[in-house]
Amino acid sequence: LPRPSATSCTRDQFNMEACTITYTNWMNSKWRSEQVGAMEYYNWEMPNVLIIYNLNSSCHQGSVPVIAVNATLPEYFQAMIKFAAKYHLRLVIKITGSDILARSTAPRSFLLWLHYMENMALISQYSSCGSANVTNVVRLGAGVQWGGTGGFLQGGSHSLLSSWKGLGVDQVLQYDVVTVDGQRKIVSQCQNSDLFYALSGGVGGTYDVVVSVVLRIFRSPHIIGTLLSIEASNETLYVTLIRDLVRFLPKLADGDWTTAFIPSFYKAYKLALTPSDPTGYNMLLGSSLIPDTVVRNRQNDLIQLFLQMKRLSVKATSLLINHVAG
Repeated sequence: LPRPSATSCTRDQFNMEACTITYTNWMNSKWRSEQVGAMEYYNWEMPNVLIIYNLNSSCHQGSVPVIAVNATLPEYFQAMIKFAAKYHLRLVIKITGSDILARSTAPRSFLLWLHYMENMALISQYSSCGSANVTNVVRLGAGVQWGGTGGFLQGGSHSLLSSWKGLGVDQVLQYDVVTVDGQRKIVSQCQNSDLFYALSGGVGGTYDVVVSVVLRIFRSPHIIGTLLSIEASNETLYVTLIRDLVRFLPKLADGDWTTAFIPSFYKAYKLALTPSDPTGYNMLLGSSLIPDTVVRNRQNDLIQLFLQMKRLSVKATSLLINHVAG
């Protein structure tokens, strides 16, 4: 049964040995991903409560599902989806628990846990939709870390390499899925193409559960990177920085550069310099992919949008700008 990550540290279920392990690994993302009831960010387990630092508290189920199935075979997917439909259960899907919009958890729900579907195979020659063989292909199971078949591909799949080969979802050749009525289907551009289009458009988990995905892969390119630190000591300088950055983005794109604007050294340190990105704290994240045409043709509107977002932000909120698609 899934339980919140700090259950062993609370008054009614206290266990010294287990609590010590929990305390030591509280911000360890790998440890969290291996707990069926744990989310990478604890506000999606027990909103408004930090129970690990309050031994007098009681541990309730919170937003953690009440029952879970460790699905390791597609047949489990089919059986559990049909079971949930028959008994009108709210079904949620978790791979690692790193969904920062709480789609991996819900109060009084039934959890389909895909964490251990870690099968992976390289395919030297692959035929896709009757076309010539595609070389350098990989088949990934739903649980291959970190959640590539789910959150990454179905959530936008942009990265700092997007200007080179496009979005991650552009490399998908085939999905193996179980639909909401419990049917297993192969999905590609020429087979169940409506589902292929839907899965490639950011609606993961709405129509089906992905069992595995077939992707093109590429040799790692040689990359040159540079880190530039700029200090805007007052609001006027910050406005100037945002304005100049937005106006410079088209030139960077034309030169095949990608950029990431991070508002502080601390944020940059956590993002890129720590051995393992720490978790185990509150997190809420929203994002939007802005088309290249907007960056080039509506720069003043975009500048004002970024400045307005900063003014409306609450304390400790950060605006991260990633220029990825060119």
